[in-house]
Amino acid sequence: MERDLRTVHGTLRVPPGVTLTSPLPLPLPEDDLTLVRTFPGAVNSGEQSIEAVGDGVFRFTTRLPHRWGTVGTSGKGLYALGGFHPQPLVDGAIGAVDWVVDITLPPGRAGLVGQELGSGTLHWEGRSERVALAVPRRARTWSPEVGEVVVLANGRPRRVFTRQLEKVLPSVPLDRPVVVVEAPMRRRLAATAPGVLFASDRFFQVSFPFVPYHRPALVEGLAAADTLQPHPQLRELVGRAYVLGWEDANTRIGAVRMTRAFAWVPSIDDLLSSRRMAFYGETFRTWNPTDPLLDDVVEHLAHYRHGSSVAAQLELRSDREHLVRVGRALDRGMTLPQALQLTGLDPRLAPVLTDPAPAQDYVLATGAPFTVTREAESGQPEMLEVRVDRSTRVFEMRPGETVSLGEPSRVVLDPGRRVEQASRTGDAH
Repeated sequence: MERDLRTVHGTLRVPPGVTLTSPLPLPLPEDDLTLVRTFPGAVNSGEQSIEAVGDGVFRFTTRLPHRWGTVGTSGKGLYALGGFHPQPLVDGAIGAVDWVVDITLPPGRAGLVGQELGSGTLHWEGRSERVALAVPRRARTWSPEVGEVVVLANGRPRRVFTRQLEKVLPSVPLDRPVVVVEAPMRRRLAATAPGVLFASDRFFQVSFPFVPYHRPALVEGLAAADTLQPHPQLRELVGRAYVLGWEDANTRIGAVRMTRAFAWVPSIDDLLSSRRMAFYGETFRTWNPTDPLLDDVVEHLAHYRHGSSVAAQLELRSDREHLVRVGRALDRGMTLPQALQLTGLDPRLAPVLTDPAPAQDYVLATGAPFTVTREAESGQPEMLEVRVDRSTRVFEMRPGETVSLGEPSRVVLDPGRRVEQASRTGDAH
């Protein structure tokens, strides 16, 4: 790594069956608000060159973009959940591989490689889909009094983050050490690799009434980083399953319910309806990510259904108790079919739950009777929640399928926003 904390030179040796691809350039924002939450200055993409120098041996040079988020460098340092190295593909797809990593940091710098903290040449061995790298310009570490957690920060620890982390740790039983990296992320609060949580340096930087509503995102991130699951989808599922049980025990009133009580105030109404508030999805606990860019390395290179969306479908097919139990089984290292079978569910549901949602839309037609049609050319069956008058009904919808709702006076499709679709216009009557 060069002194600019931007350029990384390296050599990768890969076994047969593993290929490499470059994760750069990352997606660029399409609107001004996302732009200012992504770049600290001028827009730039970074670059990466890969050269084969032998049988299964590749030399690379990466120049990271000046960018906030899970991959980039800024005045605060270098932060990369993967991205600084070519991305391994197993049979053409992102998957877990075994790593043996040695990285030499610039003189006078300290940071994180994998889960190893220190300076000079850092060595890490582990299994993951990518390697975490963080080199803050003013690296400092500290450990809370509770739990096997080490925090890597840029400068002095933020008091509000310290207090809130120590508040939630007693309720999150961690099975292994976790390194929390405070990173300059402006569009999401948390991102994980095995044993590593990248936490936004904007965590809890909100007005006082909203401080408790950042805690679930922190708990979810800690639970996801703690699990043995090497794929981000299953880590996200474990995190969401755990935090649902945590919220039931620790949250009196949700953020949406709290703010709706003040929706008569124009600014509050705009906040709820526009969904443009920073970290909206994590604050208001949506089932699908609300980050408009989705530029994490795995999101960028592989279209996949997020673990929180998998959790939404699983809860609709069974109940919250089964979802929490599946999460616990996954946390012990089981595969998803094994976890489903252990909890009394059909293991054949695994691909139904995890396959990516296709391009689709749910269309509500009013008449006699009201109908709902799933407009999609392909895809797995998925569960659709519909509020019909004062009751809630759940339908298993296949691509192209239409169901009748009778002749109700009021209908709302997918009130919990559990499914992905092209447009929500006309979803309520």
